[in-house]
Amino acid sequence: MPSSSERNIIALLHAASNAQNSPACETLQMRIETVDKFALLVTLKAKPGRENELAEFLKSALPLVEAEPATNTWFAIKIDPSTFGIFDTFATESGRDAHLSGKVAAALMQKAPELLAGAPKIEKVDVLASKPAK
Repeated sequence: MPSSSERNIIALLHAASNAQNSPACETLQMRIETVDKFALLVTLKAKPGRENELAEFLKSALPLVEAEPATNTWFAIKIDPSTFGIFDTFATESGRDAHLSGKVAAALMQKAPELLAGAPKIEKVDVLASKPAK
């Protein structure tokens, strides 16, 4: 649901274009309404000597994530030589919660004792602003 300021922008664009159904207005409205507001930021510290295995595990999780309809974006990242992360976004809180109980989370928890130096740090975060991919 667009915020009041987002609705004002849409109304101004409608007025400026003098056409309620202009393609530009419809595209902007669709982007505003589909901006993901919910995200996860996960930090993972690899056990010494297990960095490459953790990196490969994260890469191998991509097909599992692609099968999750509520996970809109997903990034596996390397922060430093032994610290990795996952950042993913969702349109709804229920989508985020579904991901947390999905196959990737289960696989990560199964591999954690073998690959991680400690428990994964899983933070539920809110997206304040984003730039859509081109």
